[in-house]
Amino acid sequence: MFFLKIKGKFYFSLIYIYLISLVFLYLIYRDFYLYKGQFTEFYVVYYILLLIAFIFALITFLFSEKTNQKIFLTFVSIFLSFYIVEIILNFYPIKKKVNLNNKKITIENTHDFSDHNFIGPDYFYNNNLDSKYYPLSGIANLNTIYCNENGYWATYKSDRYGFNNPNKVWDYLEIDYALLGDSFTHGACVNYPDTFAGNMSKVKKNKVISLGTSGNGPIKQYASYKEYLENKIVKNVVWFYFSGNDLEDVGSESKNNILKNYLINKNYKQNLIENIAEIESLKIKFLNTFHKENLNKKDLTLEVEREKKIKFIEYSFISFLKLTYLRENFLPNIPKKFFTIPDSNNIKMFEKILERTKNIVDQNNSKLYFVYLPSKNRYTGFNYIFLEKFLIKSVVKKLDIYFIDIHKDLFQKIDNPELYYSEHLNEKGYEIVAKKVLDMISSIK
Repeated sequence: MFFLKIKGKFYFSLIYIYLISLVFLYLIYRDFYLYKGQFTEFYVVYYILLLIAFIFALITFLFSEKTNQKIFLTFVSIFLSFYIVEIILNFYPIKKKVNLNNKKITIENTHDFSDHNFIGPDYFYNNNLDSKYYPLSGIANLNTIYCNENGYWATYKSDRYGFNNPNKVWDYLEIDYALLGDSFTHGACVNYPDTFAGNMSKVKKNKVISLGTSGNGPIKQYASYKEYLENKIVKNVVWFYFSGNDLEDVGSESKNNILKNYLINKNYKQNLIENIAEIESLKIKFLNTFHKENLNKKDLTLEVEREKKIKFIEYSFISFLKLTYLRENFLPNIPKKFFTIPDSNNIKMFEKILERTKNIVDQNNSKLYFVYLPSKNRYTGFNYIFLEKFLIKSVVKKLDIYFIDIHKDLFQKIDNPELYYSEHLNEKGYEIVAKKVLDMISSIK
């Protein structure tokens, strides 16, 4: 801090450089020491902002001492205002609300997965690496406690194959709509009547089967269709693509010893229906083990709560210094993905999977529709990944598949689309998306 003793024209310029250097060192610490370079792409935006600030600091060397004093006082006033707002938000947090159809929805995150009994395919397989099967759904015929994002636990009775459907849908000789997708298509975190399938089945008494399962990416979605619906009469197949992670999922799924077989061999099947008794036995055994582990964890609850209280003061102070509430409410959320160029291999594998799906759909005289679901982050900050969407849309159009853009065709035309989300969609979000999909499919028939 030797230069703080320096008086004269360059005094404030040196202060700027000193503070910028401290922030830069802090970023280096977090990026390369704390996170071992895993999130460098995320921190790129902060490096860019620091570079701009450093250039500005150099320019201030050209200003007069009086001008620099005014600039410095302006910055101090701005930062003091920021911390005053941070204090206000700490005591009076912003809750976004929307009143739709006389139903008030409060957007809150109430994640607490300690009580659920849904065991996803990924979690099962990763804890049973010696399994010769990779399940694509949850446990069959189970009163399932799924997740909580809207102030209540979403529950459902899984069907005979472990999906979120009424069991009777599998008895229908002909299905109007089959839905492929991940947790959004699964129905996280709402009850069945509010899911895509639930909403679509209300219209003209449509017969709808959902093969959506939390954590399933494109390869598993294609595999689900092959395993469960390849030989069933389905009028329309609707592929829900989530822009938040589906393309990355292709890469991770292609490395799995079982799932990669769906890519290598177009005729490959695990025959999950024929082997359901063995597979369900493994799932239930694992669920029982999972419950025992949770019971043991509950014995440590008091100790964990004490640790939380000890950490609370430290966390609150650090959060205050970092203007956490202010940034979360008013500044753009720019994830590392914004700066990531989509992996060309993932694009190629995605095209291969989608083409194979279309071939089966065409052979069955069905129609395939592709629904592009935007992430919530699209509406909470400068976070839209134009290149990823352009590449995905190009693949879909190349394969002559009808493309439904939920951002362009729906959310772009309404106010505050983020209010239709919790982390996933909320009840009204699922409803308006399902309605738009049905309307657009009907308009082209």
